[in-house]
Amino acid sequence: MNHKTNLILALIIPLLMGCSRTAVSQPPSFSAAAESKATPSAADEVLNNNTGPIADKLPADIKEDFLIWAGSQYGRDLTDGLNAALQSGSYEDTLWYDLTGNSLSVLKDRFSGLLDSPETAKAHHIYFKESADPGRVSLSFAGDISFADGYANMAAYDSRGGLNQCIMPEIRERMAAADIMMINNEFSYSRRGAPLPGKPFAFRADPSMVENLKELSVDIVSAANNHVYDYGPEAFSDTLDTLSGADMPYVGAGRDLNEAKAAVYFIAGGMKIAYVSATQIERATVYTKGATDTSPGVLRTDDPDVYLAAIDTAKANSDFVVVFVHWGTEGTNYFEEDQRKLARRFIDHGAGLVIGCHPHVLQGIEYYHNVPIVYSLGNFWFNSRTLATGLMEATISVNGLEKLQFIPALQKDCRTNLVTSPAEKIKAIRFMEDLSPGISMDEDGIVHPSGN
Repeated sequence: MNHKTNLILALIIPLLMGCSRTAVSQPPSFSAAAESKATPSAADEVLNNNTGPIADKLPADIKEDFLIWAGSQYGRDLTDGLNAALQSGSYEDTLWYDLTGNSLSVLKDRFSGLLDSPETAKAHHIYFKESADPGRVSLSFAGDISFADGYANMAAYDSRGGLNQCIMPEIRERMAAADIMMINNEFSYSRRGAPLPGKPFAFRADPSMVENLKELSVDIVSAANNHVYDYGPEAFSDTLDTLSGADMPYVGAGRDLNEAKAAVYFIAGGMKIAYVSATQIERATVYTKGATDTSPGVLRTDDPDVYLAAIDTAKANSDFVVVFVHWGTEGTNYFEEDQRKLARRFIDHGAGLVIGCHPHVLQGIEYYHNVPIVYSLGNFWFNSRTLATGLMEATISVNGLEKLQFIPALQKDCRTNLVTSPAEKIKAIRFMEDLSPGISMDEDGIVHPSGN
């Protein structure tokens, strides 16, 4: 047995005698974690040594105190599993999940006290969700939605008595079945402000409309778009306050740049999933203010160092990163080279899935380094036009993305619902497939990269 392994286990094993695996849903208090930390020792020095197989295999930030805490929580199964993997050279970070039911990212957050309570977690932009399928998390995404006054969809909403005859029960059931549901919130919530001078369209909704997000089972929204600032800084501030007051996490906008670039994290199924959002629009005349160190606004893609650093940070603190981006040209089903270049930079910095919106119509899907880019999900419920739309569903595990599935839907006459006719469903899937280079889609809309 390697000398370093002996030293680590010599510290852990005496603490494990009589220990059994504890439930992952009961994190220890921060004080308990702190009390369990060992004082510096020879083993601490060994763990910081950069030579030998253990130092090569274990992440550099795994220290003696974390190992002792993890061993006290999960018992001999953890120690024996780590020891066997280290000795055989088969260690991977996913081993922690196999042995504890929690990823290494989640365990680190538990150890540090970030998950001591929902309030503490929320202060660090972390939220908890249950996963329906143990070991997997289902993510769902929809495109542009608006509850803004004065447009045809809201006239239909009022005349039909609310949401039930606008976004239909069948598609809402599908949305509710996801563990985490995300949508693009393309308007402001306020009764203040005035339309920005010169802007052709301005969207503002009564703050009470935020409750519709909960009715749609939405868990997080993107606020990085070109309509969230339509009524100026007061209405923008009201929008952030309204979403916060409804306990609705948002990404891509903030009261300053630090908030706008901050990821939101969900812990579900023992994994930690990060969401980051940014906007490329407007590319000519900029009406929507970009956030700065001292002023509110959205996170823009203009300065690559800023948004790429946000993805870097999200990747370092999670198991899987979703980038939700507002980009492209309105009204065209064909993505452009600048979108492709942006998406590839996102992926090079750690994005595991890229979801786009803004064109108000569907655009295709392609893969880069085995990571899917969904260029646009189009309108979800936005106006009276007849447009193909849909949900994009992703299933992830500790090993990454397992499945991507397009669920066809239709916006028509201010109603959005699933496409249920078998013939029309196949037609919609083939339309999306034709827009998508290098992929195929089966009759259920499951996406397969070419060669897989």
